[in-house]
Amino acid sequence: MSSSGGSGASRAAGASAAGSMTMSAGAFEVEIRPLGDALPGPVVPGPVVIAVRHPRCSQRAGAVLFETPPDGRFLGALHGEVSYEDHFGGSFEVACAPSASLPVTVVESVESVERVERVESAASGSLRLRGRLVSEGSDAGSTAGFEVVLSEVSDGDLRIEAALDISGWAAARATGVTRLVLRMRSEPEEAFFGFGEQLTYCDLSGQVVPLVSQEHGIGRGLPVVTDGVNALIPGAGGTPVSTGSPSAFWHTSAGRSVLLEGSEYGEVDLSRPEEARLEHHAKRLAAHVFAASDPVELLGLASAYTGRMRPLPTWVHEGAILGLQGGTARVEEALECADRAGVALSALWLQDWCGRRESAFGSQLWWDWRLDEERYPGWRDMVARLAERGIRVLTYVNPYLSTTPGHDVLYAHALARGYLVTDDDGAPYMIPNSDVGSAVVDLSNPDAGEWISGVIAGMAEETGCSGWMADFAEGLPMQGVRIAAGDPRSFHNSYPVVWAEVNRRAADSTTRPGEMLPFHRSGFTDSPRHLTLGWLGDQLQTWDEHDGMKSAVCGMVSGGLSGFSVLHADVGGYLSLPNPWGGERLFTRDPELLMRWMELGALSPVMRTHEGLDPSSNLQWDSTAELLEHFRRCSLIYRAWGEYRRALAGEVSSAGLPVTRHPYLHFPEDPATWGLRHQYMLGSELMVAPVLDPGVSEVAVYLPRGRWELLWTGEAYGDERSGGWATVPAPLGSPALLGRLGSEVGASISARLQEI
Repeated sequence: MSSSGGSGASRAAGASAAGSMTMSAGAFEVEIRPLGDALPGPVVPGPVVIAVRHPRCSQRAGAVLFETPPDGRFLGALHGEVSYEDHFGGSFEVACAPSASLPVTVVESVESVERVERVESAASGSLRLRGRLVSEGSDAGSTAGFEVVLSEVSDGDLRIEAALDISGWAAARATGVTRLVLRMRSEPEEAFFGFGEQLTYCDLSGQVVPLVSQEHGIGRGLPVVTDGVNALIPGAGGTPVSTGSPSAFWHTSAGRSVLLEGSEYGEVDLSRPEEARLEHHAKRLAAHVFAASDPVELLGLASAYTGRMRPLPTWVHEGAILGLQGGTARVEEALECADRAGVALSALWLQDWCGRRESAFGSQLWWDWRLDEERYPGWRDMVARLAERGIRVLTYVNPYLSTTPGHDVLYAHALARGYLVTDDDGAPYMIPNSDVGSAVVDLSNPDAGEWISGVIAGMAEETGCSGWMADFAEGLPMQGVRIAAGDPRSFHNSYPVVWAEVNRRAADSTTRPGEMLPFHRSGFTDSPRHLTLGWLGDQLQTWDEHDGMKSAVCGMVSGGLSGFSVLHADVGGYLSLPNPWGGERLFTRDPELLMRWMELGALSPVMRTHEGLDPSSNLQWDSTAELLEHFRRCSLIYRAWGEYRRALAGEVSSAGLPVTRHPYLHFPEDPATWGLRHQYMLGSELMVAPVLDPGVSEVAVYLPRGRWELLWTGEAYGDERSGGWATVPAPLGSPALLGRLGSEVGASISARLQEI
């Protein structure tokens, strides 16, 4: 049976002869197939299978954009106690006690409706399903009502809203958390991309992915290290799927996609080869399914909803951003050294502009966001002299406030006005990742957000800076604190989004808004609309794939598949660890690691160095003549593709496309691209295969069909008929950068590289 939307007539799912009915939600075609034999009567409840298609996708494999499991159990409900334990101010463990369960989906009616009150922007009619969720086993007889509404809210964007009525579910009247379960069919070989800045995997199939912004962890599965960190600070070691910038958006090699609205905690279970299971900690969910002909178009549709990142300021493309600390004299000494060597610089990043303090965790910044003129005498003159040479200055802020007397002016102001997160007793909550008291600004309070935005804008004007690292924002606990918005569980993932918005407003309110570069490590699905630049958090100073340089590559390309279109990592990594047996710190840089990381930075959207957690224990860009010369060369490599980078910035803001792209985006028909995670494309024209292992001078790179030219030598690789692997020379100073043979972009960059 087939019917078109807009009639307003009720349609019973089992009222026809055995077989499916096809109805419409805008341009989307929704097939509803009853299970079992035909059922008598005008409205007889029963399980169904739902499949969604769109004409735009009819010519490609995987034209089914959304499909429910063959057993008909596409919606379910759970209820029980949930613990959202916070390990050390930002590493979260969510544990669910045994739950009452309603796993059986019974559809009682299906109807086309012209207008749904909650979906004002529906294009042309909606489809509404109503029914009951039913329990089994010892809880047999328990039920809850549900409603599912499908509406095309814009061209190619299908919104699916599911809501529960649990008033009749006895177990749900007790204390606890109700969770809605949505099950979707998948294929055994389907690859799953997205989920934010994932540092270990690009294809997340087989994983259980938590949708929570958190510290990404130390080690993240690296043998020995992760267990050791967890022994000292439970949970702080992280997992292969923990990240500071997750996203409730994913898409697959079969052309399917889901983007979940809202900020509640959830997790997506991809461990079963024929099913994707979403558990959402709320009684209502709204999700989007996008109809696109290829992954490039899909990112455009999704980013139209999440918002797109802004283009980088033009000054960024002139050279590296040099991370320094130590005061005015150190800055002048380093700048003279860089000048003599011929390093191309665009900015200096001086994170200790506000001064430093000693704590049990080592040397940390004073979080009172005031210029330390003892550490930086003549700051304003220094900034003016740098500006005359075209070199900008960047600083550092975060949403925490020092409570130490003498460094507590902002804290006292926020405390007096109720701008702070408090504990259950009403006292200011102190973030536990420092032994020096630090309170947390309550960004769920709009007045507090407006105030701290003004503080940051004032900092920018006072210091004359052109941007800042906007650190942290993933540390709001999900239980045990009070905030203006009420429930911290619902606001936790919104906190980094609002933090990005606060910093964007601050940048836009300065006298030089187009020059400002705030950059963030934390985020959630909707963050891109407020961002210009992201960075990938604190990698270990190692080569490894769990938490080292390899993870930085994976994070850039996975983030690009999620709407985080402009990402970079600290050149050289950040973390080294105290040696429990005494002696030198563990995981400090060696020269080869630092040089290869310089090369990775040179072929990233932004090249920014970091001195590391303990600068005195680490090699720096100017520690030896060899390192200094390599840094000079890499800064010029970065400058050499600046014109192309500017063009890619336009595609970021116009189409939501990333600068660093997973090859799958442009070659989705080639299954060999699906599993790649340690190589990437720059736009559509260049392929990068960074050296990510010590002691090698060549690298294996997968080249999709076509001929590719190594831009250093002009040698051609690849096959016009099919993709394949090639071994490409990559000696120190000449990282593997290939362009499509005959590409004007490649030829132009190759000519510039020959001049270095």
